[in-house]
Amino acid sequence: MKTTKLDPRTLYDLDMEERISLLKDHYELNHINIEGENKKAFLGLKHIGSLEKGKDGYNITVIDDSTGYLTLHEFLHVWLEETGRTFDVSNEDPELEDYLFWFRNTINDYLIETEVKKQAREYYAGDAKYTRDRDLKGQFLGGGFQDSTLPVLMLGLTSRAISTLYPSMKDSISAQLFGECISSDGIEGFINTLTQYDSSINPEQYQEAVKRVHKAFVCSDLTFEDNGKVKVNPESVKYVIQDFERVYNRIQGLLKFALGRK
Repeated sequence: MKTTKLDPRTLYDLDMEERISLLKDHYELNHINIEGENKKAFLGLKHIGSLEKGKDGYNITVIDDSTGYLTLHEFLHVWLEETGRTFDVSNEDPELEDYLFWFRNTINDYLIETEVKKQAREYYAGDAKYTRDRDLKGQFLGGGFQDSTLPVLMLGLTSRAISTLYPSMKDSISAQLFGECISSDGIEGFINTLTQYDSSINPEQYQEAVKRVHKAFVCSDLTFEDNGKVKVNPESVKYVIQDFERVYNRIQGLLKFALGRK
């Protein structure tokens, strides 16, 4: 990665192809095939980003990304993966695989935001707050997964962690709900451990972070296997998920009422 900082105002002025070209050059990923598309908002969908990996490379899709924040965020997922800072979430147990997916996404999203902060300081703070609040509010109000409360929990933890980077996020939905309203030793341990790291960590430090955050959260060990997968204690993970589900069900009506007024 080049030592000079990115100028976010430059990303604002570029089209999608130019943004990706600039980012590939800055993060020294010119050898990786990365395509992208910035779609116009439609049917109420806006400010959304996604990343797909295929056998020929990566494809970034963003909706209504006027500032370049979403493109940068999705690109940094590629950067983490191509520099050995991710892990295989596949598991024979669908519930554990779902947990590992959201767990990894929370850790990587936080590391990505520390990189965004390094490059752009407070320039993207508003984008970060809007994106996190929209995602979490969508889950609470029924716009997301209906068969599990896990996305609510992990999106809340993601936002809580990222709010430590930006003062303007202290009044975010996540900071209010996952601090004042929903809290536990596991949640606080997750946040306090994760926020000790940033995007400068190497692959070995990344694995250490994953192990430490997981143990702080569910009070059991996570191990990396030679095939790139990870192994967790099923009982410990499922207990934490079920415990949050019990809490969520008790206060769901109150939370939906509060969010509906925002």
